[in-house]
Amino acid sequence: MNYAESSRMSQGKRSYRQDLRVAFVLQLFLLLLSSAVMDGGQCSQWVLLSMIPFWFLAGLIFIRRLGTITKIDGLFIRWGYLIILPTMVISTSLRWGAIVSLG
Repeated sequence: MNYAESSRMSQGKRSYRQDLRVAFVLQLFLLLLSSAVMDGGQCSQWVLLSMIPFWFLAGLIFIRRLGTITKIDGLFIRWGYLIILPTMVISTSLRWGAIVSLG
């Protein structure tokens, strides 16, 4: 492996770390913001519940790609949480509404 190949690989790993850093900071910010809402912890529950599938999918990307990521992988790791969060809010609200109407 020559110098150009090794520098390209280090750039790929650096962007991977930066994608993870953006995802972590975004989730931490939303968790702190949702903790300030006076709703009995409902927003915080949604934020925390959304972290589970996000980090599971991010882990699958890590395992599958083994250090080399595509642009789509980087976009998902960076901004995928913003897609999972409203999906979780809607699905849990619909589920809760169905349970309450049956009860």
